[in-house]
Amino acid sequence: MNSSQITLQLTIDDGDPESTDAAQRMIQRDLIALHLETVEFSLQANEPPAASKSGPGVDIGTLILTLSGSAALPQIVALLNNWIRARSNRKVRLGIGKDVLELTGAS
Repeated sequence: MNSSQITLQLTIDDGDPESTDAAQRMIQRDLIALHLETVEFSLQANEPPAASKSGPGVDIGTLILTLSGSAALPQIVALLNNWIRARSNRKVRLGIGKDVLELTGAS
C-alpha cells in the first residue's frame, strides 16, 4: 500500500505563548489519535510558499503526517475544521503534493 504525506502549517493569531503551546499540543494529540503512520513536527525552518499571503499570526509549526491510503483524509479535514472553528484566530494550510487547501476561522 502506498503512503501519502500531508504537510500542515498551523497558525494562531493569539499572542499568548501558553495558549499557543496548548493549541499545538492539542492538535498533535488529536491527530495521533487518528492512528496515522506518523505525526511529526518539522525540524527545519520553513519558508512560506512564494504565492502565499503574509498576515498576522504566529506560525506554531508545521506537522508532517504520513498515512496509508486516503481513508483517513476526511477525518483529518474534519478534525482540522473543528480545531479552527473552536477559535476564529486559527489557520491551517494543508498540502498534499502541489495541492494546497487553506482553512481559516473566517471561512
